[in-house]
Amino acid sequence: MSLSKPFAILGIDVNADDQTIHQAYLNKVRESPPDRDPRGFQAIHSAYQAIRDKRARLMHELFHMPEADLNSIVQVVQANNEPGRPSQLLFQEVLQACLLSEPENSIEDQ
Repeated sequence: MSLSKPFAILGIDVNADDQTIHQAYLNKVRESPPDRDPRGFQAIHSAYQAIRDKRARLMHELFHMPEADLNSIVQVVQANNEPGRPSQLLFQEVLQACLLSEPENSIEDQ
């Protein structure tokens, strides 16, 4: 899925906030309910899952950017990190998502 495709499917701007994304999802589901349009609903649901919250959008940006390299990943992580939160924690979450494994020891525990 290209970087802007979920936004296009939901009919919203790439800078939309969580509330706008959720409202667009609900509107699209009303237009294409799963019992009448299963394929349309699946596309809408997949798009929503890809960008439903800040963390999901970050993962979508990181893993769907063309020719992602370490510098671009660092820039995206730093731009999306919450103020006052160590960047290492967000990097750890990104790596865990990549590996699809549960953390054994988190940086917070140390």
